[in-house]
Amino acid sequence: MKTVLYLSAAGAQYWIKTGNTWQAQDTVGPGPVYLLSNLPEEGFADIKVPRIFGADRKSFIRRQLTSRFSDTPYTALLPTPVTGGLMNHLAPPRQIAFGIEAAERINTTLAALGPVPIAGVWATSLLLAHIASHKSLRGDLFVVLPDVDALRIVFVRQGTPILTRLIPSVTQAPDIAAEISRTVRYLENNRLLERSSEPRNVLMLGDPPEIDVWLKQENLRRLAPPPPWHKKNPDDWRFALFDKVTTAPAGQLAPLSWRSRFVAQRMRAPVYAASVLCLVLAIVLAAENLNQIATNYSNTQGIAQRSRVHEIQITETQQKIAGFGISAEEVRNAVLLEQTELAPVPSLSNQLQQLSEIISPFDSFRLVELDWRLLNKGEAACSAVADAALAPPAASGAATEPVAAPPARQVEISFQLLDRLERGERAKTQALTSFSAKLGGVPGLSLKVDPVKALVAGNLSGGGALIDKPGDKPMAWCLTLPWLDVKPKPGKS
Repeated sequence: MKTVLYLSAAGAQYWIKTGNTWQAQDTVGPGPVYLLSNLPEEGFADIKVPRIFGADRKSFIRRQLTSRFSDTPYTALLPTPVTGGLMNHLAPPRQIAFGIEAAERINTTLAALGPVPIAGVWATSLLLAHIASHKSLRGDLFVVLPDVDALRIVFVRQGTPILTRLIPSVTQAPDIAAEISRTVRYLENNRLLERSSEPRNVLMLGDPPEIDVWLKQENLRRLAPPPPWHKKNPDDWRFALFDKVTTAPAGQLAPLSWRSRFVAQRMRAPVYAASVLCLVLAIVLAAENLNQIATNYSNTQGIAQRSRVHEIQITETQQKIAGFGISAEEVRNAVLLEQTELAPVPSLSNQLQQLSEIISPFDSFRLVELDWRLLNKGEAACSAVADAALAPPAASGAATEPVAAPPARQVEISFQLLDRLERGERAKTQALTSFSAKLGGVPGLSLKVDPVKALVAGNLSGGGALIDKPGDKPMAWCLTLPWLDVKPKPGKS
């Protein structure tokens, strides 16, 4: 609900807007109250300002404003259209001031409002000058507002208000036209308006009977009102001014001491909104922190619970181990022994089968003796076979060669073969050589003691027959295989 206190020469009247209608009231509403004055003491002042800037300019204008309106605080500076160069825009050479001399009457009216907030004080002359500044209205213009018991005339020259008059008891069309003409002659006599035979422009905010006829007789030209009233005139132009003043236009005149409660209420809303926003943000942040704390606490409790479960499981396991009568260290050592010594032991049957497949093509060969054993790390292979009495003399010489220690665990296989076939020496030597070659072709096999090498050496040294006949006694071989489960492929030896 909007309340306007219209203060005129006839007295003060409250107007409250209900819906789209303004209605007169005897008492003030809940507020705030917008005071609109229409008094004879309203006036404009044209202040010539020298080319000064900053604090000096403000101080000069303040002194001029005090000297022009010395008995009232209800003053304001109006925005003045500026023409010319840059310096005129930085420091305009003129300033239009406005004031209401009836300060005591306005103070009494405002004091009667009591605790009701006061939005501000505006003057009818300022609102009429603001309407006349619309871009659709050009040149010199007389703005006329017929009131119920008086006539308000405001003269605006090139968008700048120059003069305002309030003539009481003028409500009829002939008197209105005559007062406008009297105002024109006054401005011409004071050289504020050039004399001309051209009609003067009049913006009539009202429609008294036969006003157009009387304006034409006084050489006055009536203009159409500017937007938003160009399509339809208000029924009462005072209501249009009431609507305008409730939008708090520029030109507010009341000191802050009268408006403190209204300003505080206006500032209270954004402050409350900011406070609520801060409170909501604080609650959100606190909620996030609390949620994080609760999550961390829940995780801590879960970890503690799992730790207790693990401790119980460890205790139960230790009790079960103690019930077996064997310590955990012994179990670990047994597992380590099984993983390092027992599980990787190569298959004896596979290796013997592989050796038998190599010997089987030689029908005259018979296996006399076989030794299969696992070598320890760093142990030299085939050392016992090289020194055996059954080996041919040249074999011992072959065994005297340095044997490198195997880099990893290996299997040593030593065996003796007897050739039962009676044949020539060369044929027997070729058969033995072929057999050794087959042994050397097995992947991963390393032949450490080979009697064929001793036979060849004997032939070369003797130049004729062998020192010992190969059929006299068994021939000894010694080889090593890695700890791998080598399975022979079907059909191959």
